Amino acid sequence: MGSIENLLKALSSGSAKITYKTVNSGRIESVVGTMKGKPMHQHSTSDVIVVQNVETKQYQDIRVSTIKDWSIIS
Repeated sequence: MGSIENLLKALSSGSAKITYKTVNSGRIESVVGTMKGKPMHQHSTSDVIVVQNVETKQYQDIRVSTIKDWSIIS
């Protein structure tokens, strides 16, 4: 897993699979998200990142502290 700064760069130029622990249920979940073409400015020091789910097109926020792993989707 790379840095959050690298994750944000990957999301702004394409898609990434993010595995995280949900805050409410504590379950491990994954989402393929992107921010490509979206005019959102996110910072690596933020507690939360926002991604658009590639499958549902819905936006969701993910707490940085709950991210277990991420990888670029080619």
